[in-house]
Amino acid sequence: MGSELDARGPGTDAVDARIRDALREFKDGRSNKVVAAALNVGHENLRRVLAGKVASMRILLALVEQAGYNPGWLLTGQGPRRVREVASWQLRMARTQDLFRALADQLEGIDGAGITVPRGFSAQVRAVSKRRW
Repeated sequence: MGSELDARGPGTDAVDARIRDALREFKDGRSNKVVAAALNVGHENLRRVLAGKVASMRILLALVEQAGYNPGWLLTGQGPRRVREVASWQLRMARTQDLFRALADQLEGIDGAGITVPRGFSAQVRAVSKRRW
C-alpha cells in the first residue's frame, strides 16, 4: 500500500470516513480541481478518495497542513475538528487545579519580565491550585 493508510487496521473505515467528511466540508461546493490545487494534491487522487478509496498520507497531511484539520480528530475522532479549536478544547477538558497551577507559573514568569504582578498574587493563585475541586 505504500503511502496509503492501512485500510485493514481496526478503525480505519472510521478514519477514511472522517477524511472524506473533512474533504467534503473543505470542498464547500468548489470543484475537485480547485480543492486539489488548494490542498496541493492531485485532483484524481482527491476524486478517488471522495469516491470511497483509501486516502493517501498526502491527503491526510494536506488536510492538516493546508486546511487546518486536527490530526488527532482525523485519526481518532477525539477532540475538535480544527486545529484552531484545540486550545479552547484543552482548557475545557483541564482540571481546575491544573489551570490555576499553569496561571501561577505564567504569573511568576511575567514578574521577571518587567510587568508588575501584585506581591504575593502568584503564591495565592498557587495555593488555590492545591485545593481539592
